[in-house]
Amino acid sequence: MTQRIIRNYLIFSVIFGFGLSFTFGSYTLFLRSLGLSLFEINLVNFIYMGSGFLLEVLTGALADMFGRKKSVILGCAIMATGFVFYSHAVGFRSAVLAEVTIALGSAFISGAMGALAFDALKHYGYTDNFRHVSRRRLKAELLAKIAGPLAASAVVGPDLSRMWLFAAAGCACAGVFCLMSFSEPYFKSGEKKSFALLTRIMRQGVGEAINNRAVLLVIGFGVIFSVVIQALNMYWPIVFRDDFSFTARQINIAMALIQAAILCGNQLSELVVARFKNERHALILPQLVTATGMVVAASGAGFYPVILGFFAHEMSRGVFEPVKEGYIHHRVRDDGKRATIVSFQKMMSSLGMALGLIGSGAIAGHYSIKASWLLSGLIMLGAVPLFLNIKNGEESVKLTEPEFVAADEE
Repeated sequence: MTQRIIRNYLIFSVIFGFGLSFTFGSYTLFLRSLGLSLFEINLVNFIYMGSGFLLEVLTGALADMFGRKKSVILGCAIMATGFVFYSHAVGFRSAVLAEVTIALGSAFISGAMGALAFDALKHYGYTDNFRHVSRRRLKAELLAKIAGPLAASAVVGPDLSRMWLFAAAGCACAGVFCLMSFSEPYFKSGEKKSFALLTRIMRQGVGEAINNRAVLLVIGFGVIFSVVIQALNMYWPIVFRDDFSFTARQINIAMALIQAAILCGNQLSELVVARFKNERHALILPQLVTATGMVVAASGAGFYPVILGFFAHEMSRGVFEPVKEGYIHHRVRDDGKRATIVSFQKMMSSLGMALGLIGSGAIAGHYSIKASWLLSGLIMLGAVPLFLNIKNGEESVKLTEPEFVAADEE
């Protein structure tokens, strides 16, 4: 049964990721085609991240109260609606409406999907580290995200608004698959549903995350990580188009190669964990490569230095997510608050993304895009030694395969 759950988790991720990735390569170019400035593009994304920040914990608590499967299905439906809105966008306001709708749908999915898979596996006696499942899930999703931009380059054409309809179809299909393939035999309705119960779940879930030093440290580092990656995430298509004369089709192909670089990092994550024998070090130290890649890309005067730094940055990013997911899930003490706790982590990441968008947008607008890349890299270079030296209560714990046994806090 556990293998069936893992298989369904992977298939859902493939369907969801494939549809979503139709928008990746041309997203910024689409917003530019609506007449938005660099600052307005970042402001649109800031509104998305800010909406996620406000909605994550609430939607996570709703998932814990009413069921994670229902939350995922609802989230897919709402996201599909937001993508349809985007296909009809004509300017800044309609882009904001689409982003807020997509943020709401994403919030219903983000904490719930991982909690649905983790607790289903736990219910049926799965004992391995969830990091391994997360790595396989990310591998499948990244393969889909390689195929998506390549497919987009072939079928979307010059009318970029069409890519949103493919994304909507992907979300709708993912929701139907979740409806047909997942169950929650462990879920009990429990207390009568009420606003008081909802607020208690939110309060207790956030309280557990804050009071667990090991989890809080990773959440804090995740905020910094989210801040610094925004400059490259948002502006690389513009640099590739303006500096290197990339067409929309070539940018979609580049996006597929980016997903391939992240996939390489994802596959290397197990080697990184085995090398350091410490999940915290495996999370933080590889981001020195991320930072160095940003600095090299910002300093490069030609095509090859920019490409080298850019793809080194993407590969090291690929190590982060599977290790982080396993790290957090195995330190959640109350299964009934799992979606809320994971959503709190996503909420804080959304805060970091929002701050990164505004900061990088201001720097790119007043100075240059590469100046925003350089500053982002320098911030990460300072954050790595800082977070390595913060005590998290698990300093004496060593990693034991195949599973990581978390120690009690100091």
